[in-house]
Amino acid sequence: MDTEINANLSGRFIRCYNSVDKALRNIYDIRAGASFTEVIRISSGKNALVRKYEDDLLTYARLRNAIVHNGVGDEAIAEPHSGVVKQFEHIVGLICEPPAAMEILGEQRVVTCRASDTLGDIVLTIARSNYANIPVENDGRIVGVLHSKNIVVALGERLYKKLPIDGNYLRTVHAGEVLGENKSYAFADTGISIVAASSLFMIDRKLKILMLTQTGDADSAVRAIITAENVIAFNQIMDSYD
Repeated sequence: MDTEINANLSGRFIRCYNSVDKALRNIYDIRAGASFTEVIRISSGKNALVRKYEDDLLTYARLRNAIVHNGVGDEAIAEPHSGVVKQFEHIVGLICEPPAAMEILGEQRVVTCRASDTLGDIVLTIARSNYANIPVENDGRIVGVLHSKNIVVALGERLYKKLPIDGNYLRTVHAGEVLGENKSYAFADTGISIVAASSLFMIDRKLKILMLTQTGDADSAVRAIITAENVIAFNQIMDSYD
């Protein structure tokens, strides 16, 4: 009876190990020859949950090796305790099936503007919404993100040239003209997890805004926006997990 129980615990433990190993290799495109320890080390720099449980996962790797490689005859020299297996299964569930970002964000009122909107309209939109990043649409497609900094730069250049900033200027200059080269945004589909979203911000330090669309690209409506402030909240949620 004890042998059957131990075999069941060992089987569950090995399945957890294999699930984490496969998931992280696929997510972060880690080479096939990398050891499990390398997989965890690489992933911990990109994944807050892996980083949180890094020591546990490395300990489990050593136990797995003892179970698989260091047996005496048909007997394993180590067997996982039921509490260890349950904790490993809990960690695997969090890493492999973390909450979707949309579940945490809920329904958002996404504020956008058109490339043809005037600079005066944009200033009013930013003032009323208190959003610094406004996605810009053109013919139903997102063509960029207008940041309040873009407006400051446009006004600064005009002042430098000693040109007037008056009502006529605000009514005749359009969003598309002050958009500039802005690479601080990206797209993801609405099913992205809080872990994957946080990882994108960790990988690209210049990323300021992540727009979630049904198709994960610029060709469909923005359903939600993730900013660095949201990522802080996501990390706090992940840190709260036992």
